[in-house]
Formats: sequence, structure tokens, C-alpha cells
Amino acid sequence: MHEYLRAASLARLLGVHRSTLWRWAKEKPSFPRPLKITEGVTLWSLEEVQAWLQQQGGATSPEKNR
Repeated sequence: MHEYLRAASLARLLGVHRSTLWRWAKEKPSFPRPLKITEGVTLWSLEEVQAWLQQQGGATSPEKNR
């Protein structure tokens, strides 16, 4: 079963602000696309985010991901 995270949880996990997630989604083609479930609920696949982190060289700090 796949795990999904909301923006606040994902931002905490990555150590960035929520607005950074949205900027990455808009500006970084390689960053996982968010899934809009309803008008007020958007999720990211944890599996896709982990794969993206590995592509970035395992970077987990915000400085390396910017």
C-alpha cells in the first residue's frame, strides 16, 4: 500500500517550508507531482518523493535540494 503525505508533513520531512514544495512542484520538472484529491486536499506520494531524493544524490537537507 502506498503512503501519501500532505504538504505540511512533507515539508517537515524535507526540512523546508510548504511554499518551497509548491515552488519545486512548479519549477523543478523532476520533483514529484502533487495529487489533488479534493479542493482542499493535495497529497504527495512518499514513494515518489523518496525516489526523487535518491536521484538528488540522497540529499535530505534543504540546502542541497534547492
